[in-house]
Amino acid sequence: MSESDNGDLSRDDTEDGAASTLEPLLARRLTHRQRLLRMAVIAGAPLLVLAVILGTTAISAQRRQLALNATATVLHSPAYAHVYLDVEVPWLRVTLDGRAITPPTLYQQPPIALTPGLHTLAWQADPFAAHECAISMPPVDGDSCNGYVIGMFYGQRQPPARVLHLGEALSTVEPGYRVALTQAIQAALTASGGSDTVRPGEQYLVDGQGLVTANKPLTATLNLTAQLSETSNFPDNCRSLIPSAVYAGCTVDTANCADICAMPYENRITMASAAHEWLAVVPYAPSYTYTTPDGQVVAAGQPLEFSGRGVGAQLAVLGVSWDGANWRVRMIFGPNTQTTTLIQGQTVGGNPVCLAADDMFSGGLDVQTFSTFGRTRVVSAANPAQGCVAQGVVGARGATPTPDAPQALFLERFGIYYAANDLAHSDEIGLPVASPAEQALAAQIAAQPGQTFGS
Repeated sequence: MSESDNGDLSRDDTEDGAASTLEPLLARRLTHRQRLLRMAVIAGAPLLVLAVILGTTAISAQRRQLALNATATVLHSPAYAHVYLDVEVPWLRVTLDGRAITPPTLYQQPPIALTPGLHTLAWQADPFAAHECAISMPPVDGDSCNGYVIGMFYGQRQPPARVLHLGEALSTVEPGYRVALTQAIQAALTASGGSDTVRPGEQYLVDGQGLVTANKPLTATLNLTAQLSETSNFPDNCRSLIPSAVYAGCTVDTANCADICAMPYENRITMASAAHEWLAVVPYAPSYTYTTPDGQVVAAGQPLEFSGRGVGAQLAVLGVSWDGANWRVRMIFGPNTQTTTLIQGQTVGGNPVCLAADDMFSGGLDVQTFSTFGRTRVVSAANPAQGCVAQGVVGARGATPTPDAPQALFLERFGIYYAANDLAHSDEIGLPVASPAEQALAAQIAAQPGQTFGS
């Protein structure tokens, strides 16, 4: 697979017909007029060179004719006679001029061929609102489908084609079903949090107070609270939500992104097990709530770390389906699993406490200490509320560590980052030292499989 130099969607088909990575889905969209102009310049360049060779006496009428010829070439380009439909919701029903069609698999099957004239493209998936738009061949500047075009495809085995994104969001769900969907999403998030006991003498982080020592057992509940707004009108701006990064004028911490957003196509095609689900990315706020054994709240909404990624909103990846009467929502990458995925290089899913641990491990250690590790891992406890371990195995970068290689263990628990063994303590004198019980927990967590962030 390859990407064209000019930034359009492109693909060199492989023998197995696998789909390409769609980087331009995340790139700035060109308007219809801008695309015509760019192609007109490319198509008209040989004619303009010819005019210069013939002499400098060309009159303005000749120049106008050259421009008309170039534009005609664009309007009748094969790329505008074919379309692909990037469909997010698997049960979507699509019609073209009132006739039901099955959208071809992007870049593996031939695109839809448009005959000359005006066409009506319509789509609807229960219980989402119905949509339709106008598309012409040759294209017309006022076609309403132009707003759905996300790029152009140029490949070896299939003809050039426009790519239209048919997406959904919370704002496109029929009003009577939105509350039920938000409730189902929150239930899935809540079930993925977990809780653990803060033992007497153990510390926890309280915003505005710093480290607080428990004088009696407390229950620490890891809360995952969906950040959704039923009135959001930005169904496509959050396609690649990334903390601390701006995409299409939108950050994960703003109301503009308080919507259910689509997982990008290049991620969706790798998740065959979820082929019949709407793969959605939802922003949520993680926090701890501390309560006494009798249920009295001691501190609610407390951060996962002092500062960094554990404080702001995070991303959950959900599989959403509709059975005709009820929403079904499950966590695909959640705190109760070790699995994460990458969207534009950003780790998404997994235990949010591990994002805090990785934040500290990769950015909080001094350079000299970090450079001594040949491999680094961040591993979640089976119960995500218990915490997360960052493990550094001493050795040369890129080399396979020996079985007896020294390991430094760091534990993130209740907002505090500990040195969890002697090597970690000797390397990072400033960190608090984990208690014997916390060190045992860190060793137990480290024995599990985990996400490798280093080489």
